[in-house]
Amino acid sequence: MMEHILFISGMEGRFSINMKIKDILPYFRFYSDEPESDETINWFCRIDNKFYSYKDLINLYNYTTEEQIVESGIFVKLSKVDIILEKKRFLEDRYPNVLKKIQRRSCESFDIEFNRFLDHNNKYNEWYEYEQELLNTKFNNWRKDNCIILGLQ
Repeated sequence: MMEHILFISGMEGRFSINMKIKDILPYFRFYSDEPESDETINWFCRIDNKFYSYKDLINLYNYTTEEQIVESGIFVKLSKVDIILEKKRFLEDRYPNVLKKIQRRSCESFDIEFNRFLDHNNKYNEWYEYEQELLNTKFNNWRKDNCIILGLQ
């Protein structure tokens, strides 16, 4: 079976990243309701083919601003999919009454209530298909915007 891998087009030519797309997609997930959520945005390193959080880049490489990271040309900021926002859109589009009910309760976190809804109504597969489509779209737009091409292995 052919697996998609990434090839990066850069100053030194093309090279491969030994990661399957399905293993890369979680790096595009973002939770806006978490403390310090901006610091958890991931960056891809064109040199070592690894993913780093903003906090890691500050601590490991002594950058002090996002502008410095971008100007280095080494790191590419990943686009983000705000999972909490998308969970709300999912409910709004498909189950608006459930969204209203969850918003009225507001005693627990939205994420807990959402997962409880999925669990009690056997909607996990529907959500995961929806989420997978969002992540794939975000990934494909990101790679096109950053001259990252797919190859097969």
